[in-house]
Amino acid sequence: MSKNQIVKRIQESLETKNITAYEIAKNTKLSEVAINRIKRGEVKNPNDNTINILSEYLETHYGINKVWLTTGQGIEQLPTLPAMEQLQKMASGEKEKKLNQIATFIIKNETDMMENALFKSFIEKLAYRIVIDTMNQKNAKKED
Repeated sequence: MSKNQIVKRIQESLETKNITAYEIAKNTKLSEVAINRIKRGEVKNPNDNTINILSEYLETHYGINKVWLTTGQGIEQLPTLPAMEQLQKMASGEKEKKLNQIATFIIKNETDMMENALFKSFIEKLAYRIVIDTMNQKNAKKED
């Protein structure tokens, strides 16, 4: 994979999501000037560290798959997951529907999804929480 192709995917992602150089600079160790130069296409061959920082930022803040950004392989956009607070506030039918949508997406894209450490960690924590909540509900029913 050429750096030119990687940079092109990063540029497209920044433009599509309307991400400013200021935002990235504020949250990373990259300078706003350097990011703007990449966005404008003035820098065609940024160093590997810069690419890594940008791709990490895009993945963690916007769900753009780092593997796709850096290799062109896999899915471009990771699924949007509800925050735990949102999930807990959902009615049981709505929660079940959302979890089924997520499960279906993961099953279809399992290999790519599980390569993403952040997503894998989230899924493991969510599954653990669901098991604990289910056990607590069963125990509460037994006490009634």
